[in-house]
Amino acid sequence: MAWPAGNPHPAGENLTQQRKLCQSRSTNHQGTPQELPSNRGDKCPVRWIQSSDSLYLFAAADRTWDQCQSYCSSQSARLLKTESKEEKNFIQHESFLYFDLRQGFQYYFSFWIGLSYDSSSRKWVWVDSTALSSGLLEIPEADYQQYRHGACAYIQGGNFKPGDCGETRLCQCEKMKDLTRT
Repeated sequence: MAWPAGNPHPAGENLTQQRKLCQSRSTNHQGTPQELPSNRGDKCPVRWIQSSDSLYLFAAADRTWDQCQSYCSSQSARLLKTESKEEKNFIQHESFLYFDLRQGFQYYFSFWIGLSYDSSSRKWVWVDSTALSSGLLEIPEADYQQYRHGACAYIQGGNFKPGDCGETRLCQCEKMKDLTRT
């Protein structure tokens, strides 16, 4: 049960009901649920979720883009690199699960992904230095020179956006599923 961004939260819905909804969502995915820090306790729990041969983690702690890279590495993962429309659609859909209510409206949390702007080549590149495929993600054009710490991409409520790499956001990690385990 998701409400479009900007629409008021239905009257009578409370945190207990929202947590029940989140619990039912988390049972639909493989992975180990992890509790959020207490200041984010009213949104869905962070968990590894599976799609195809990859696992994804929407991590709850605010970090810069570089700190997210380190964090993902510590989880034997990397910042998200989406390589297909199917994967992109899956990530966009999942990003709608992470929100809280602010003055009766949904606010979607933003997650750094593994994409940064290379000012010398004037192209978006993934953490492995490969260029972003044309037409895969739509990132609004901006004056990337305005970003003091460089431009990096994040996802928020299904949209991919540019931001200053020195700002803090949540982290979107991914890793290949260990196919040797059962």
